[in-house]
This record gives sequence, C-alpha cells and structure tokens, in this order.
Amino acid sequence: MPTKTELSVLGYANNELPIFEEKGGKNYVTYGADDHYGEYLRDLFLTSSTHNAIVNGVADMIHGEGLDASDRDENDGKREAWLRFNELMDACDSDLLRKMALDIKLYGMTYVNTIWNRGRTRVKMMKHLPVHQMRSGLVDSEGKVQLYYHKSDWSKRNLPMTAIKAFDLEDRTEASQVLLIKRYTPAYHYYALPDYVGSTNYIELDREIGQFHVNNIQNGLFPSMLLSFKNGVPTDEERRQIERKVLDKFSGADN
Repeated sequence: MPTKTELSVLGYANNELPIFEEKGGKNYVTYGADDHYGEYLRDLFLTSSTHNAIVNGVADMIHGEGLDASDRDENDGKREAWLRFNELMDACDSDLLRKMALDIKLYGMTYVNTIWNRGRTRVKMMKHLPVHQMRSGLVDSEGKVQLYYHKSDWSKRNLPMTAIKAFDLEDRTEASQVLLIKRYTPAYHYYALPDYVGSTNYIELDREIGQFHVNNIQNGLFPSMLLSFKNGVPTDEERRQIERKVLDKFSGADN
C-alpha cells in the first residue's frame, strides 16, 4: 500500500527594495523598513569577500589620484580658487576623499559636514559623516530638506540625535552644515540606492556559502545527518567496522 507523505512548505523571503518613509511622530525619514538599511549594506561589505573586493576596487578607481583642475593656471581667479581649495583640503582629514568615494560606491551617497569660518565667507573645514549614522529630515513646502540628523547608533533609542542644518550658500546662520551628495535613483527622493542593489541576493549567497564551508571544516567535514539501520542489531565488531567506514568517508583532514 502507498505510504502517506507529509509535506512541509518552506517560504524564502524575496529580496525586496528598502522602504524609506515618513512616519508619524518622527521628524526624520526612516532608512529602510527597520531603519537599518545602512547597517545591512555595511554588513554585506564586511562579510562577503567578493563584494568587499569589488567595492574597494571601484572606490579606488573613483578616487583615482585625487582632484585636480586642468585650467587652474588659465587666469589669476582660477589660480586663486585652486589655492583656496588646496588650503581647505589641507585642513581636512587626509582620507576624506577616499571615504567619500567608498560611500558613493557602497551606499550610493555620502554625507559631508561643512564648517564655515567665523565670518561665514568660506568653508574652512569638511568632515566625513558615516552614512549609516545619518537620517534625512522631512522636506519643507518647497520640497527641500532643511535638517539632517546624526546618531552614532540608531538601534539605541536612549541616545540623543543631533540636528544639523542642510548646506545652504544663502543661509549661513549655522556654522556647521551637512552636504548630501547622492546618485540619482528613480522614485527615491530622500536617500539613494547603490548601483548593485539588484545583486544583494547573490552577495548574501556568497556570504552564506562561505559560512557553510567554514562550519563544515570546523565540524570535521562531517555532514549533519543520522544513519539509521533497520536490518537488525549488529555485533560489536560490525559496529566498529561500520563506524570506521563512515569516518573514512566523511571525516576531515584532522579527523
């Protein structure tokens, strides 16, 4: 007679695009459904060797040999502007441009903290702000974001967040401002998506395959299985022979 079979259906989550939305009671826009999309992208970068190498390689190509101006010696005005720019870069973190290039590739955007001088006549310093620590404020009636919010860890609700004015050449009331540089992403206004967003499933697969093989090595390459014999109870000698055959076939290099 045919035997009855029980079927278990396992559902696998699809790779859905992140949701950036305004929520009631919050004066900022959440960065993903759980507000941790930045951490998700960061963890993919840190845990997938292939993805890490690609992101670092492309970021290095974006940075190249830094910034230069081919027309800097054409007239006194451009020469002076170039000298002022170099003075600004000398006052900044030496790795600022590299960090910005990495963020552009990893997150599709980068945040820069611009500091005006006392007289508000020019920017005297720029600082890098990690993308996963930033949140965008809501747009005003003209569709512009006026405030950005910074917090070192958004998973800790008791930590205060700092509001920073958006960079504005006309309104220099606040000395410290935030400039957001992002790639264009259709249908997304507040945040950008990285150019590899359609490949995150494969990046996760690369990470999980590596973890799978590491676990196998750590467990002596012995599969997670149960061997069941239904042809009687073997003798002690037969048991030892069966055990030796199983170990010979499945054990790792260090047994």
